[in-house]
Amino acid sequence: MTLGVVLLVVVVAVYLLLVADLRRTLNQRLADLRAAGIPTSLAEAAPPPAPDADNAALLYEQAIARLDLSIQDSDAVRAVLVTGKPVDRAALARVEGILRRNRIVLDLLAQAARKSSCRFSIDWDVNAPGELQQAYLRDMRPMARLLAADARVAVYHGDFGRAAESCRNGLSMAGHVAAEPTLFSFLSSVAVNAIMLRPLEETLASGDLDHETCAALFRELERPDMHRALRRALELEATGAFWLFEAAEQRPRDARAGLEHMTGSRVPVVLYLNPVAKPVRMSDEIAYIASVEKNLILAEKPYREAAALYAQARATNRTPIYHLVSLMFRGPSERAVVARDRVIAMRGGMQVALALEAYHTKRGTYPNTLDSLRDYPGWELPPDPFSGEPLMYQRHGEGYVLYSWGYDLDDDGGRPARAGGEGDLVWQFDR
Repeated sequence: MTLGVVLLVVVVAVYLLLVADLRRTLNQRLADLRAAGIPTSLAEAAPPPAPDADNAALLYEQAIARLDLSIQDSDAVRAVLVTGKPVDRAALARVEGILRRNRIVLDLLAQAARKSSCRFSIDWDVNAPGELQQAYLRDMRPMARLLAADARVAVYHGDFGRAAESCRNGLSMAGHVAAEPTLFSFLSSVAVNAIMLRPLEETLASGDLDHETCAALFRELERPDMHRALRRALELEATGAFWLFEAAEQRPRDARAGLEHMTGSRVPVVLYLNPVAKPVRMSDEIAYIASVEKNLILAEKPYREAAALYAQARATNRTPIYHLVSLMFRGPSERAVVARDRVIAMRGGMQVALALEAYHTKRGTYPNTLDSLRDYPGWELPPDPFSGEPLMYQRHGEGYVLYSWGYDLDDDGGRPARAGGEGDLVWQFDR
């Protein structure tokens, strides 16, 4: 036997031993994921169906089918929703016409708000996560703006009960959208929350809401569990990578199309999918599993606790360039955690503002400290997710200033945040 043949036998033996060792490690890591309840496929991630009688999605789908909004109509609605800007009479008249034309849509959204579940008609048996049809999500924001416009028009006419009801219907929609375990659904819920909280703040500032209305809105703001919504979204996002790893072994043509689309380059993909590169793909999947576990642990934490860990991860991240899937699926988890905590802070701030309004309705004045709100059993005031402490509260004339530290994680004394992120999330109500 020649030296060349001996070397070849040794190389093949080492290669096979390496593949066998990587296979054992990979199988164990995948088993650990499933044991922890983390899905590795769409079939495992699919949510349970909802009974038709309880399913708000059926009503949302009807509303989407009847939605009558042109691009110009959407622009007119957005113009009326600019906070701090006086409502132009001509613009108001046009928006009132749009609302009348979409009255059936608004009625359907009111009916949907009373439903306890929401499951849209999504085909969870598709081949790849990217093929999930979520076309309904593009219409959720326009419908939320319609509800927000209805609330602002109602405030203009002094109908604060109607304004509060429209806000409540929109907040319920935000919770329903968050029930779908996709990152797109989560981010759509964040957007709907932002749209609806502005007119709710204006409703509070413009009129005296009775104790019962404040309590109903307070309870609506307790939902949904945004921590759970984000976790499920990140879990589903990871199934896209697991699909690619499986396709690379069993359906290389499908994997090649997906990877070339994401990387925009052919040569690295061809090398990655070469049969000899099997150890590279297996080590990539093992490394990706570790990153999924780490991201999910970080996503469970409030941003104030995770910020330093994210900074450390950015500084030490050394993903090899040949780990193509890991590079493609690093994920927007830090941005999503910030968005989640911002929504939690905004909803929490409105809860405290509602409790303060209920106090004012009964006593004719606002309390000097938030401690006085403990007189309302069942109204558990949420903490500021960015500080871990109660929201900051100061009397301001006959009204008050309430604020969260915001995602710069610093007390700026109630100075509103700017586009760069520095500053606080502020609610100011004057009487």
